[in-house]
Amino acid sequence: MIREKFLIQLSKEHHDFLILAQLLKKDVPDYKGLPNNLNDKILYAKDKFNSKIKSHFFTEQKIFDYLKDVDHIYTELCSEYENDHKIIERMLLNLNPNFSDIENLNEVGIKIYDHTRKEERLLFQQLQSTLTETQKKEIEKIIDNSKIEEEKDS
Repeated sequence: MIREKFLIQLSKEHHDFLILAQLLKKDVPDYKGLPNNLNDKILYAKDKFNSKIKSHFFTEQKIFDYLKDVDHIYTELCSEYENDHKIIERMLLNLNPNFSDIENLNEVGIKIYDHTRKEERLLFQQLQSTLTETQKKEIEKIIDNSKIEEEKDS
């Protein structure tokens, strides 16, 4: 399904996360220009978390908070995504070149991949089909405002 304007920014970020997920998974060919050894992949993943994923999760949390107020059907659904965020964050922060191996990276890659696909295929589809235009505009504002907040904090 084609993404509506209010979700395009998040969807583009998801594309970057899917590339990271593939990079971390085992038995996947190397990506040209991206790290191909364990230590460099760990450093790359940690950098992506600090430079992209953390702010993406922050924005999505604001959207989840809004959605929970819109309709109770989103309460349980958003809680599942929030839990995924906590797991992914913990997994990425626990990566360590001295203790992590290809299996650890593979687990992180699979979790990022599954979570991102679930948001794209389930949550985003549902939002596009159930939210009013006013609610979609409110989500756009949340995304814009969270980017402004992030720039102020930088």
